[in-house]
Amino acid sequence: DRTCQCRSQHYRYAEQVTWANFYDPLSYPNSFQNNPTEAVSALGPPDDEFASLGVGGTIVLDMGEIGLIYNSMGDDFTVYEGDTSSDGYTVSVADNWDGPWTVLGSGSGTTSFDLNDEDIDSARFIKIKDDGDGSPTEMYPGFDLDAIENLNPEEVFVDDDFDETTQGWGYDHFDDLHDATDIIAGLGEIIIYEGEYSLETDLILDKPIVHFGEGETKPIVEGSGNGNVITINSDRVRIENLIIKNSGDGSFDSGIEINSDFNEITDSDIRDNNVGIRIDVSCNNN
Repeated sequence: DRTCQCRSQHYRYAEQVTWANFYDPLSYPNSFQNNPTEAVSALGPPDDEFASLGVGGTIVLDMGEIGLIYNSMGDDFTVYEGDTSSDGYTVSVADNWDGPWTVLGSGSGTTSFDLNDEDIDSARFIKIKDDGDGSPTEMYPGFDLDAIENLNPEEVFVDDDFDETTQGWGYDHFDDLHDATDIIAGLGEIIIYEGEYSLETDLILDKPIVHFGEGETKPIVEGSGNGNVITINSDRVRIENLIIKNSGDGSFDSGIEINSDFNEITDSDIRDNNVGIRIDVSCNNN
């Protein structure tokens, strides 16, 4: 048995409104009488409470550091329409709240989008702009945004025997730890099967995830002989049931270097490294 690190479903959805501009055709003192919705209604999972953008209106939502969307196989996120209409809109993405923005495509009603369409590695901020059609004075004018959902996998499997013939290859099945770590959703779990996994560069963990070695024989994570084997920069990472070996021979080269808080290393062998575990400016690690 193992303790799973459960991921709140809300990490799959936008966590904050960065800015919004809803067109109001009625103006003061009758402001927004035909649009009583609020921008915050677009946060969290789909719940039929939505933010109507108004004709030509715009909203930017922040998926958060943990909810960062990565380019995986197939569609990467879904935009949910909040009512039975199918209003049109365009979607742009960026790594920063003020851009630069890349137009990913257009949608009508609930639509899914793929970062690979524009060769984008990741996106944190999503901008949705109503297409300008429809009447600005109707009730709930413009696109009605209910939610944005991150579709990256929450559970990923790694085996040195997996290849292109493996079901789920390139989405949630890999033979390489770097690929699995890049694609996993924040607070997700990477299950590593018995084998030896050689790293060309150190494995950098920048989001809270679990690396769990499956089986009685611990999987071996072998460094390149230069620098660290694993570097933990995110809080709340857990590493369990692994052998971690072969760091560089520099003064601070380590099997694991920890630069964050609330991490846990359990049932693992950290050996044949210049330094086993190095903790730098960190607290509450076990």
